[in-house]
Amino acid sequence: MSRLQRNEAETDELEDRWLLSRLQRSIAGATVSMDNLRVREAVHIVIYLLDQDLRWYAKRVSAKKREASSTSYALWTFLTTRIRMLAPIAPFISEEVWEKINDAPRSIIFAGWPVVEEDKEDIIAEESEQLIMGLVLDLHKIVRLTGINPRRISFYVAARWKSKIYNKILASVILESNTNFGDIMKQLIRDPQTSKAGSYSNLVRKMLEDILSEPIETRDRRLRLLDDNFDEKYSIEDARGLLSLESGNDQIEILVYSEDDKDLSRYDPQSKARLARPFKPAIYISDK
Repeated sequence: MSRLQRNEAETDELEDRWLLSRLQRSIAGATVSMDNLRVREAVHIVIYLLDQDLRWYAKRVSAKKREASSTSYALWTFLTTRIRMLAPIAPFISEEVWEKINDAPRSIIFAGWPVVEEDKEDIIAEESEQLIMGLVLDLHKIVRLTGINPRRISFYVAARWKSKIYNKILASVILESNTNFGDIMKQLIRDPQTSKAGSYSNLVRKMLEDILSEPIETRDRRLRLLDDNFDEKYSIEDARGLLSLESGNDQIEILVYSEDDKDLSRYDPQSKARLARPFKPAIYISDK
């Protein structure tokens, strides 16, 4: 095995940021498991969960046709950290791999157990990749159920006013432990910024169901996103190559619109945009 070339300058690609952020969560989880002698849990994190993350990262990198040199820092950080977590579980193989990929002549014993680097945590990148994972699953379902051989796929992200309603529902669920639809509707209608919800009770109900169906970790992350600039449109555009490949043809045209775009009706022949909800873009697949 050749030694990895390390580029200390981190790239700003979403998948790099995501991989390093996910790594911090794995370090935190594995550390708690090891401290409490729950070795099986730690093994599950280090071997299985990190392997899933690495496979997704490889998909994203391949779809973008990125050169190996542009991913070296993220990969080197990921692999050396993972080996350090494997060392107490599989010391001999860890030592052998450590010698092959690390320039340092010292044993892995001296590297120690990794610690969480908070500056590498990136909730925007994590939310972005979760959005793309969900869209990939949705595309697979739509193509399978319709039998369409897609030539063009349009994504429509929700309007800003819907996001304000979603954020208020989310805050009510998390901060007030309030999941009562009637109470939430009253709160929305009283607030001038979300009073429009009074005309969209079905949409509010679906948003509440969306939130309650998500894991606690996802809800908490989205609550922290309220003050950040999370752009669903940018995330989808960044993953155009992967979405094309996952739809069965890398020549498929991927189009991304916002429900707030001017003259949207020209690009939305089936009025799909009205179905978009925050974190759940509407999709239109065309075979023409």
